[in-house]
Amino acid sequence: MIGPASFDEELFVVLRPGRLVAESTEKLRQALNEGYHLYKKGEEPPLHVTIDRIHREDRLEAAEIAVKSLQATTTDINLLLEEFTCLEQYDNRFLVLKVKPTESLLEFSRDLHRRLKNAGISTLTDYHDWQYHITLINNQFVDKPLIEEEFERLCRRLDEKWNRIISRVSRLEIWRPVREEEKRTYFSIDLNERRNNENG
Repeated sequence: MIGPASFDEELFVVLRPGRLVAESTEKLRQALNEGYHLYKKGEEPPLHVTIDRIHREDRLEAAEIAVKSLQATTTDINLLLEEFTCLEQYDNRFLVLKVKPTESLLEFSRDLHRRLKNAGISTLTDYHDWQYHITLINNQFVDKPLIEEEFERLCRRLDEKWNRIISRVSRLEIWRPVREEEKRTYFSIDLNERRNNENG
């Protein structure tokens, strides 16, 4: 079982979704925000899929490894949304959208994790248990946390199949878990730009 993250000691390797997935999930999050006043306007964390966690002091080497893993990838990395899931873990509540482990996502994330693990950088020991998802609500980080009754009521309302939406990953980034954008991103690579350069 994968344990909780250590925000003081770890950084996060994340994928940013492409237009279709990003627009659909952002509309939903805005509706949730209007109904529950979760975030101040403009302070919502960027939508993302975390694919690994690393030791903070190894961020530069991790960025180099991420580039090598991308160079070894021959296809676009696709994200496919599946369904809502409500989770309660480590005294916290989450509303997430499950991301189906597509072949391209599995191939890239497993290759990257293998490289990070071999370099002693990844902090994850049970990667086969990793669950891909996009978090819509993390009760620990919202301005107005949902009480248990509100959370359960919301989960019952959303207990339905999500329209399956797929799009390519737009960016790969390494993050510090903070709200301020200028302090958050240690490394970022635009996969659309990389794709255009390869095709050009």
